[in-house]
Amino acid sequence: MDEFGRFKPSGRNRLILFLVAMGLGRGKLKRVFSRNWQAATPQAAVDIDYHGLRLRLRPVGNTIESKILFSSRLREAEELAELRQRLADGGSFVDIGANVGYYALMAARAGAEKVIAAEPNPELIERFKANVALNGLEQAIDIMPVAIGAEDGTAMLNLKDGDTGGSSIVRNLKAEGAIEVPMRPLAALLAQQGVTAVAAMKIDIEGMEDRALGPFLKPENRHLFPRLLIMETVNREDWQIDILAKLQQNGYVVTSETRGNSILELRS
Repeated sequence: MDEFGRFKPSGRNRLILFLVAMGLGRGKLKRVFSRNWQAATPQAAVDIDYHGLRLRLRPVGNTIESKILFSSRLREAEELAELRQRLADGGSFVDIGANVGYYALMAARAGAEKVIAAEPNPELIERFKANVALNGLEQAIDIMPVAIGAEDGTAMLNLKDGDTGGSSIVRNLKAEGAIEVPMRPLAALLAQQGVTAVAAMKIDIEGMEDRALGPFLKPENRHLFPRLLIMETVNREDWQIDILAKLQQNGYVVTSETRGNSILELRS
């Protein structure tokens, strides 16, 4: 793999990142930066230092990478602050829908002793692996190339046109095709990895959160319930059940609502 720094920004792109670093990556200017980057080098990768991480990003065609690159604010800062606090004494972190590894990498840096990251999209897995290697975290992070669902088997992942990370198994998308991916229940994946307790978990799987967590919320799995849960809720219209309500029935309390996520703690 190419060493970090191989993909340094130049020309217009270097100016864009300078303006972001100066604090101008906010509001409509983020879209202006993105459009100009796409016009200059739509397929180019870029290496950046980002709040203690080394990241190799391809911001065109993946919303998360674009938001990381063109925003002057730390992405999902409130969620990460909760995560750092929960992992200060170690413990396991589970990332469901890991994309290019943002949360998994942050969790490893925050002190997680073990990181299990599930991501079914082969393209994103390769980008995730590169970011893990750039940060020397191969021993800390296990990447599992699977989707999380109710049972072992396979599923069709609809590839979202213009946003690789927005691909979904359950959402009706203007898709550019679909690929078959392996699927595993959460409890089975944790058992496979030898996990006996989970300090924190993040789940962002484009409307399939209920199918992944619902079957997991059983008395026999209670010892595996994460103490902290960060869950994307913007696609709740695709849920078959109100998974937030079911989590609360199982002892979770919503401690905060951010722009895209609910933050929950297990209280009982």
